[in-house]
Amino acid sequence: MASTKPGESSADPADTAQALRDEIEQARKRLGDTVDQLAAKADVKKQARAGAARLGERGRAAVARARGQAKKTAPGQARHALDQSARTAREQRVPLAAAAGTLAAALAVLIIWKRRKQS
Repeated sequence: MASTKPGESSADPADTAQALRDEIEQARKRLGDTVDQLAAKADVKKQARAGAARLGERGRAAVARARGQAKKTAPGQARHALDQSARTAREQRVPLAAAAGTLAAALAVLIIWKRRKQS
């Protein structure tokens, strides 16, 4: 049985060296990943583009939803408004006729006045 001195390991030095190399390689990979993550966080332009892309997508989705909803509700609402306008016009025929007559008379007076002014 071989005895070991203090500070020496019983493992083969070649195995120990290879284990250290593997450990160093793993540490380098982890460090590289960490550096990549930090670089991504520090790239403000890239983050702004990504945020803008997300907002653009949300906006396009909202527009699509609004269009679909408008197509469903707008014809009914427009028809209702048209019916209500027609009903109001029928109910208010005399005032509407008076307003139209006044407008026609004012237009006739304006035309006559301009013709007399030119001659």
